[in-house]
Amino acid sequence: MYFNCVNFDLRFIVMVAAKSVTGITYEITSGNIGNKFSLNFHSGVVSLASCLDRETVASYNLTVTATTAEGQTADASVVITVLDYNDNR
Repeated sequence: MYFNCVNFDLRFIVMVAAKSVTGITYEITSGNIGNKFSLNFHSGVVSLASCLDRETVASYNLTVTATTAEGQTADASVVITVLDYNDNR
């Protein structure tokens, strides 16, 4: 099956940010169905890892966890809605 990703070059989705006097690391801890998203461990930038198809999954509800060097954690919810594209032309 051939699948053409429309605007796949636009990979940046969102950046999750937290503040701490020590370093912070980020991780997608839930909602990454099919591993469609990647996360920069240090910057918190969520990007596309592969193509999205609205007919397969219409939206994603990611939980991103930020962890400080001391082990404190905080969660952020990231909702991604996939828009429909007429790929049946």
